[in-house]
Amino acid sequence: MAGLSLFDANGTPRVGIAANPDGSAGIALFDASGKNRGALAIKADGSGNLGLVDAAGTPRVLLSAKGDGTPVLSLFDVGGAKKWSVSTSGPASGLEGRAVEAGR
Repeated sequence: MAGLSLFDANGTPRVGIAANPDGSAGIALFDASGKNRGALAIKADGSGNLGLVDAAGTPRVLLSAKGDGTPVLSLFDVGGAKKWSVSTSGPASGLEGRAVEAGR
């Protein structure tokens, strides 16, 4: 794995970049206290994710592109439970959004 880390003037990590032997790569973004708050990851199969977390480290937003190109946007509540998701099921389909019911 090859990587690069960027630090602020106080020595706190702010950005991490990695390229892996399997062809995947990622960028992690950290807040002023050094907590991971966001990441962009590209997998070896070409699929990718962009995720944002809150100050407690709980996932709040996930934007994905599946290996077949299907986009998915998911939103999570303060506890990390998925509450809403929208995607297309193929290049000719319309946009479909749905609330996620508790327990699903």
